[in-house]
Amino acid sequence: SGQIKILAHYVDGVLSGEFFKYFPNGVIQEKVTMANNEENGPFEEFYPNGKLKWKGQYLNGDNEYGLLENYDSTGVLIKKMMCDSLRICKTIWQLDSLNTEVHKN
Repeated sequence: SGQIKILAHYVDGVLSGEFFKYFPNGVIQEKVTMANNEENGPFEEFYPNGKLKWKGQYLNGDNEYGLLENYDSTGVLIKKMMCDSLRICKTIWQLDSLNTEVHKN
């Protein structure tokens, strides 16, 4: 069909830089920073309507690190998470104007 599904950059055969994955409708599904064939740096995931779904950072592969933000399909922030290098996350849910903290053990 000639439609781009994935757009990636390689240096000497190693995935590096920004990596893009697209929905069949041509909208960006995922934008990830790559280093040495692994996710490492900022990432964004989108809904098919183009609205932001997730925003955060990867550390040494598919390991979320630092602040993660989750949005609903209309673009409203619904959840924030703080993750450490051990993949332990503290979740803060958005409920109207109130913030409720939920700690995962």
